[in-house]
Amino acid sequence: MKNKDALRKTVLARRDALPSRVRAEKSEQICIELAKELDALSTLFGQSAPFEQRAHGSICSGSLLVAVFSSMGSEVDLSPFVRTAYARGARVAFPCMIKNPAWHKATEASLSPEVAAPACHRNAACTPHEPYTPRNLMEFYEVTAEQFENGKAPFVERPLRSFAPDAEELDAFTHVAPGEIDFALCPLVAFDAANNRLGYGGGNYDAFLSCVRPDVRIVGVGFAEQEVPCGAIPLEPHDLPLPRIVSA
Repeated sequence: MKNKDALRKTVLARRDALPSRVRAEKSEQICIELAKELDALSTLFGQSAPFEQRAHGSICSGSLLVAVFSSMGSEVDLSPFVRTAYARGARVAFPCMIKNPAWHKATEASLSPEVAAPACHRNAACTPHEPYTPRNLMEFYEVTAEQFENGKAPFVERPLRSFAPDAEELDAFTHVAPGEIDFALCPLVAFDAANNRLGYGGGNYDAFLSCVRPDVRIVGVGFAEQEVPCGAIPLEPHDLPLPRIVSA
């Protein structure tokens, strides 16, 4: 964990040091490549999607469902690609952090004087008998072009904000299950030539990617300055490389 934290700190400092003009230019280049991916996927799905997928996936509506993310800090700005996706007729979904009722229940129980042991958090004390319970869960909600352009999606404007599961602010948005997504973009802190990915450490995308369809197009997104030598990213048995990473 310490090695991962040190690597994150180093790479994020390198990314933060990029001038805003350079980040904007590189973001534009990345978005152009992502648009090509979207066009290729649209052609592929339109011509060869199996019957089951056409019946149960987004193909039945004639629109691909694209999962993007709202850029934070010095991350790649995906706004040009998002607008291209809308222009191509795609549906677009953004991640939204939802407060985990199980975590809050466990926390309340740990504060009770009748409970001898505290609830488990992510640390070395966790064991298979004390599974890690995340404080928030990452869910996806569809955002229309009008909502995106007018800043009407609070989880897009403030991606780190967490919402109650029954928050009225989410009523205007359609929840999207991982299995509905056709094209998923993943943020990253660092990557290598073998497409291994180092994330921010929350495990949100690890959980998400374990639930998508086998035929989903998954692409990691980052700047060339975030690439590290092969072997630099500490890997665990469950870590799998991404199928593709687009960088500039």
